[in-house]
Amino acid sequence: MTMSSFSLVGVPDRGLKNGILSAQHQRHLENEMFDGGLPYNPFRIKLYTVAELMHGYDGKDANTTLDAAICKFYADHGGNSPKANVALGQRIHDHAIDVALDKLVKGLRIVGIMGGHSVLRSDPAYTNTARLGKLLTSVMSSP
Repeated sequence: MTMSSFSLVGVPDRGLKNGILSAQHQRHLENEMFDGGLPYNPFRIKLYTVAELMHGYDGKDANTTLDAAICKFYADHGGNSPKANVALGQRIHDHAIDVALDKLVKGLRIVGIMGGHSVLRSDPAYTNTARLGKLLTSVMSSP
């Protein structure tokens, strides 16, 4: 499917309720725009729980989780340079998560540190990152 062939036929305005698409219309858009192949719901409106991200975990291999499936999908579909329809799904999803996160932290002073899972806890980079987090917490906590 190309983006030029995408249409909203069958997704009338009444599919929106308070600015949120109904589940039926979300599935329709997912199938039309993303070929029904994303391992996540791009229209999600709440943050993930640990249980959701760990869904599928067999107790032995972390690669059996939803989190790992999403990571693999990302890597397998171009990483930072995916096809337009995959990129659109990522952006819609990320925007929705940003909105949910904004609601959670409203009024708080926070700093986030992003990273991967490859650094061992014995690595000095891990320790330095933990120290940075502690330092930032103390600075952000002071009036």
